[in-house]
Amino acid sequence: TLFPYTTLFRSDSKAAVPSLEVIELIKKLKKDFTIIIITNALPIRAKRYGAILDVEVFYLSRKPNNINYLKIINKYNTSSDEMAGIGDQIYTDIKGANRLNIKSIFLDPISENESILTKPNRIKEKVLIYKKGIIKRGEYYE
Repeated sequence: TLFPYTTLFRSDSKAAVPSLEVIELIKKLKKDFTIIIITNALPIRAKRYGAILDVEVFYLSRKPNNINYLKIINKYNTSSDEMAGIGDQIYTDIKGANRLNIKSIFLDPISENESILTKPNRIKEKVLIYKKGIIKRGEYYE
């Protein structure tokens, strides 16, 4: 099972390295899953995280562009129904996975620290979640 994980950079948007909690989580998950990070982060930071976590990383991904999901499908000779995408942004992480019918898991952001590029999407997400009630926390959607 492939497990593109896209939120590891949220533990602290300015953190130079992943937290010990993230490192331990990835170690546990790697026992049962292939972990791959798809991120819009810059190469220097993404590569550092990939090296520390010993996972493959696709950086500058321009999510929700799905090119890196397609690369993973081809490289690992798998299909979208054998993958899951996890992320904390609806308009990048979740939309990117859903465009290819990859199961997606929407998480709450771990950090209050946000990039200036992320803030407009967070505003749109809050409208979906809180004002329109389109997405409800703790609910499962097919």
